Amino acid sequence: MRKALYLFGISFFLFSCTFEPNYKISGDISGIEEGMIYLFKFESGQKVLLDSAVMTDGMFVLKGELESPELLSLQISDPSATLPIFLDASDISVTADFEDIQNARITGSSVHDEYVEYTRVAGDYNKRLRAIYDELIEMQKGGQESDANEKYEADYKPLEEESKQYTLNYVKENPTSHLAAWLLGSVSYSLELSELDEMFKNLDESLSNSVYVQRLDDMISTLKRVEIGQPYVDIVLNDTTDKALPLSSFVGEGYVLIDFWAAWCGPCRRENPHIVELYADFKDKGFEIYGVSFDRTREAWIQGIKEDKITWPQVSDLKFWNNEGGKLYGVRAIPHTVLIDPDGTIIAKNLRATELREKLETLLN
Repeated sequence: MRKALYLFGISFFLFSCTFEPNYKISGDISGIEEGMIYLFKFESGQKVLLDSAVMTDGMFVLKGELESPELLSLQISDPSATLPIFLDASDISVTADFEDIQNARITGSSVHDEYVEYTRVAGDYNKRLRAIYDELIEMQKGGQESDANEKYEADYKPLEEESKQYTLNYVKENPTSHLAAWLLGSVSYSLELSELDEMFKNLDESLSNSVYVQRLDDMISTLKRVEIGQPYVDIVLNDTTDKALPLSSFVGEGYVLIDFWAAWCGPCRRENPHIVELYADFKDKGFEIYGVSFDRTREAWIQGIKEDKITWPQVSDLKFWNNEGGKLYGVRAIPHTVLIDPDGTIIAKNLRATELREKLETLLN
């Protein structure tokens, strides 16, 4: 796969100076006469505009060049009128009623047809999971915490695992599908490195030009560089006073926990009170925490620190999922933790408060 990726890079360099549209999207939207059509994608949580066109009498045409099939979005004037479209090098037709945009008919893209069939089943899982989740929230609001925990273990968790397995089976059974490459990336955060690497290697070499395969290749290389047993990689970001604070300034004096979090992250905030207690118990015994925030604004970041009574060192570049520290450690979901020993070796990952306490008691007591 890596050789194929290299060869693709050479061929793309040789031919990238010319532009020939390889896709065409023709639309007919009833219920709206004029407006704008926008084609965009989400990259690291950010909306990126790719193309736009004026709509006249409900008709529009978009033409462009696509290196490989990619899941994009069509926005029809109103931001709420957005359609997912798995675009490939084809002539694609979009027919819709503006008042019922979610039932639009998109034809011409074989990979979009795959996407529609996959989401038909996955969507049913999501509806059932959402229904159980809503029940759990109501039970918690009513003070039925114990019953909610039992229901989560008995109903939600098994269905969530079944949903995940459906996606993994799809990837395994469709190794030549661009959709499979996208799906593997979407569930990568829930997989151990060994499982992710094995499934990645199962993807067919015909997908070597896929943007999703290239991202997975980069991700796996990063994860191997920072897996348990490897030396830590330094992070240099600014602290809350806007001064550079390297991770390396703490490594070597004791055990250091890198804590990737964000003020907008509910699970992170629920974990913080436990980490605050743990820090108070171990900070004078050779333990430090280096917090790396995935926040987007300084105000939200500082407010989160104050509300949760965090006293350990904090850094951020306020780049959300483009956080440079997160990229260095291949962070795919937060909260995420990395424990480093005095020699600078990574010895554990993703320890929650209870597990971390047990680990530190073994190491420091």
